[in-house]
Amino acid sequence: MHPPLFTIIIPCYNSASYVNKAIESVKSQTNNAEIIVVDDGSTDNLFEVLPIDIIYIKKENGGVSSARNLGIEKAKGQYLIFLDSDDEYQNGLFEHLKTIISNHKSEFISWGFDIHKNNNIIRKVNDNLHGEMNGKEYLKMVLTKSIYQSVCTVCIKSEIVKKHLRFSEQHNYAEDTNFLIETLLHVKSVYYINKSYFNYIMRDDSAMSVKYDLSRLTVFDLYEKTRVKINDTSVLPYFDSFVCMCLTHIIILRIKDGSFKGDLADGLVSKIYLYKRMKLVKLNKKISIALIFKILSSAISTIHK
Repeated sequence: MHPPLFTIIIPCYNSASYVNKAIESVKSQTNNAEIIVVDDGSTDNLFEVLPIDIIYIKKENGGVSSARNLGIEKAKGQYLIFLDSDDEYQNGLFEHLKTIISNHKSEFISWGFDIHKNNNIIRKVNDNLHGEMNGKEYLKMVLTKSIYQSVCTVCIKSEIVKKHLRFSEQHNYAEDTNFLIETLLHVKSVYYINKSYFNYIMRDDSAMSVKYDLSRLTVFDLYEKTRVKINDTSVLPYFDSFVCMCLTHIIILRIKDGSFKGDLADGLVSKIYLYKRMKLVKLNKKISIALIFKILSSAISTIHK
């Protein structure tokens, strides 16, 4: 018996009220996929509401990364796709994916997405990019934020993930971004679809809505571990600049929301050494490295007045 073309991994925690919408967005499009729902210690009636033709795995609560990793271990599909329980795919995605896999044999396929809040589309992320490209060049675009990438808008060759990759279970912030960066270090061919095929649903209790605290700074420790794995000297300056851009962004946001103080401020300032690594690469059309330093310096000076 041939393995399914796709495995869709859906981590769940108390999502009985909406997970079936995510599942149906897959089932309505293809019968060549296995759907794995990993129940991360839910206390609601999740199991009772699930359709019988999906794979259900129950585990003790350990976080979304541990749920995704368990799904990776159990997956039998040729390609892996990660879907959050409160999001959904738009019609046409899986037919488009099958065509690309048949014609291009791409190892990593990505597509655009729509961001929804209160039943309204508040942003469409559809980058002006289409077609096949080298994995390293695509990684550079991700690192310079020339393109916006979500872990739920990718289809990855299973053997690459199973052999080389797992989500970090010790981190609960930006671990999905780090996973994508490490994935692209192993990928030779990428295909980008310039079309929205994914609905990201913003909820008040989503990870993006959680208050920023000191524990989230551990993501920079995770980035340090990833940096060691980068053997391509042409990629390293882009990665270092990406990390510094992340630090700058966090500091400016924390200043704006008034949380840049106490242990959090000390923790952020302790990461300033990262700027010594940053090389002059093109980061963004609207902002230069010199301007980043100017914004950062003036912001910190304002706080300490």
